[in-house]
Amino acid sequence: MTATDLDNIASVIEELKHHGHSRAEERLARITPRTPEVQGHYEYALGLFHRLRADLNRAAVHLTRASELSKVHGLTRLSADAALQLAYLRLAALDGDAALALLHEAQSALRSMHDTAGEIAVKCNVLNVLLDLNHVSDATALMHDLKEQIDALPRDDLNPNVYLSLLNSQGRLFEKAGLVQESTRAYAQGYHLALKQQSTEAQEIFLHNLCEALIKQGRAETALKRIEGYRTGRDLPASDLPTGLLTLYSSALSRTGQHAQAEQVIRQAIASAQQDGDRETEITARGVLAEIQLAQGRHADAQTTAEQALRSVPDDDHSDLKTTLLWLSATASEAIDPQQSITHLKALIEINRQVNRALIDQYLQIAHTASRLENAEQLLTLEKQLRLDAEATIQRQVDALEKGRLYDQLTGLPNRVLLHAQVAQRTAQSGEFLLVTLDVNRFQLVNDMYGHDAADDMLRALADRLRGALAPGEMVARVGGDEFGLLLSHPPTGETLTAHLRRVVSTVSQPLPVGTQVLRVSASVGAARWPADATNPEALRRASELALLDAKAQGENLMFYDAGAHAHAGLEGALAHALDRGEYELHYQPLVDTQARRILSAEALLRWNSPERGLQSPGTFMPILERGDHIVEVGAWALREACRAAQQWGGVRVAVNLSARQFASPDLLGQVRAALRDTGLPPALLELEITESLMMQNPDRAARILEALRADGVRVMLDDFGTGYSSLAYLARFPLSGLKIDRSFIHDLAQDPRGHSAAIVRAMVGLSRDMGLELVAEGVETLQHLQLLQREGIHVMQGYYFARPTRDWRPAHLPAPPDLQ
Repeated sequence: MTATDLDNIASVIEELKHHGHSRAEERLARITPRTPEVQGHYEYALGLFHRLRADLNRAAVHLTRASELSKVHGLTRLSADAALQLAYLRLAALDGDAALALLHEAQSALRSMHDTAGEIAVKCNVLNVLLDLNHVSDATALMHDLKEQIDALPRDDLNPNVYLSLLNSQGRLFEKAGLVQESTRAYAQGYHLALKQQSTEAQEIFLHNLCEALIKQGRAETALKRIEGYRTGRDLPASDLPTGLLTLYSSALSRTGQHAQAEQVIRQAIASAQQDGDRETEITARGVLAEIQLAQGRHADAQTTAEQALRSVPDDDHSDLKTTLLWLSATASEAIDPQQSITHLKALIEINRQVNRALIDQYLQIAHTASRLENAEQLLTLEKQLRLDAEATIQRQVDALEKGRLYDQLTGLPNRVLLHAQVAQRTAQSGEFLLVTLDVNRFQLVNDMYGHDAADDMLRALADRLRGALAPGEMVARVGGDEFGLLLSHPPTGETLTAHLRRVVSTVSQPLPVGTQVLRVSASVGAARWPADATNPEALRRASELALLDAKAQGENLMFYDAGAHAHAGLEGALAHALDRGEYELHYQPLVDTQARRILSAEALLRWNSPERGLQSPGTFMPILERGDHIVEVGAWALREACRAAQQWGGVRVAVNLSARQFASPDLLGQVRAALRDTGLPPALLELEITESLMMQNPDRAARILEALRADGVRVMLDDFGTGYSSLAYLARFPLSGLKIDRSFIHDLAQDPRGHSAAIVRAMVGLSRDMGLELVAEGVETLQHLQLLQREGIHVMQGYYFARPTRDWRPAHLPAPPDLQ
């Protein structure tokens, strides 16, 4: 019976290691341990089961019992296995020293069993923990020991994963030594080897470390492409990525300017890490969230997030993670709480001092062991020299820390932090200057055609060219992936600031030699004047970015800020809290079938009821939401609220507009399904409206999303049809439910019933009929509009002629116009 129980438990453990825990609990419940040996293995299996379910406290209880039973009854293999699992739990709790002690315990047990291959595998884990604890010299010595031990072992006796683990550790050692190119090569080599061995776990580990190294080198675009390639090859949604890789995905998105999507992804990573009980990954993810908030100028949010993460890190922790969090908090605090910023910078310096002192002590220990010195005086001289060298190293690290905080690693230019500090300093002085935001056009095309290395070379060459075009006392900074900021204030004699700017900008379009290629690039440029365009540094930055958006929208290479065109600017602060304060409303406008004389659906239209400004239409606030982080969250609220309202309408559909950011969100389908599930609205009563331009940003992805929505039973309408740039070939491949003719065609039709617009409308009628699509006319305001459209064969209409959008609209509340009664 005992042998059978042990076999059953061994089978469960194997299933847990390779196939998850779906049936393990049921199988364990059928086992009744009758001997200490069975009890020990039973406790181990329960511990492994709870660890995989992320219940780490219960896992620790059972694994500790297994460890105690194994020692009392001489179960050496079980003792090693339990110690390994307990080491994992201590690492998850950020207790590296305890994990190291447990790994040494497992190593000792395996050595007593003469299990050399198992001992080597544990040593690889010890090596990684030593690196986590910054015990670099111990890790280096162990690396040499491991290589010798592996070389002496027959290849057939060694698990192939050991080579992968050693290669990974080698990459980390290179990284610790500052040899970034060597570490990147080691990770890339390991990733390709993992692909050959078809080891998914190893692929994820190497991809994680490779992308992390790339991001540290300022090559976020390359990291993003790597992760996207991994996702595409496995057809994985972002939410199915491992939590650590999801965190890096978010960081790469943010560093390439995709802040809203990055924040959504990192919040998924935080939730996933919390669910798994993985504190280290959760803290790392919170650090990335703070980095995203900092990149958007949300200093207060970034400080709060970084401080929250720091509170979870032990005081005696000297890891890279803690130094990163201290740096983020110090940077975020600069404009809010300078004293707090100074405190964190001092803590950073002290950590560097302590790490280096620990290294000195390790070097001295090695010197004492290996030395053939003849007397203590020579040893004292060596120690003095080592300490002098260490102090110089510490100073270099402090200088590097300050440089890393203020300068871009790829180009050597000042970064966003230093630019903003200079802007604040200039605004406190008298005199006018220009703040310029310059964005390289079609930079992604350079990446795709010539590769990321060539794109990096191009950015460096462009940085040198801009730097050379400036006058003394002026500044150029790299503030994003392909975005630069300039401070111009000293034009050459006889030249205006505007002429000076145009001359600087003209240098961008001149041919750039990159390797063996000569590239021509163009840029979109927005400029704001101080003090004419703003009253504070933040407003000036915003004005410069708005001018850049205008330049892109209008196809100009240079535009100055136009206050009249941005009357809505300055509302960001109020909008950031509008959702939490319940200030958004949905107003509904019906769509009427004039032939059947019934209401088909109602479109949900977002309004902002500002306490200070009253009821605001979308034209006032949507441009701001589209640029910021809240549009996805507001869109999810609107979707849920519209479904809740329609659930009471007795079969009348509700139509909800999707923004570009919401449609691009990796969790769009999840949002739609959650809204339907939570409100109980049948999918057939939900209609989503998207525009042509939105659909054409990524046609392949749009087709997949629309297919999934159709499979769920949700309708999709193409809004503003005729104003975009989609081809009929593309239109035919999208599973749409209908088209909405843009209101401009309706007005043109009324002005000239025989003109070009009338011909286009007739073509739309034929197209929709042949494709089996519902055709809706928007902007119907008069009886003339209605009659003209009916004459053309259009019967579903929407507009002020039938009803204006109202908050409390219900189907029964719509009086039909006289001619429809």
